[in-house]
Amino acid sequence: MNVLAELTKEKKTAFEWVEDNSKRISDFHQRIW
Repeated sequence: MNVLAELTKEKKTAFEWVEDNSKRISDFHQRIW
C-alpha cells in the first residue's frame, strides 16, 4: 500500500510539472511542426 501511495505522489508531481510547463512545451511543439 505504501508503494501505491508513493506512486500516486510521483504521478501528481509529474502532472503538476506538465501543467506548469504546458505553455513552454506547446511553444516548442509549434516550432517543431
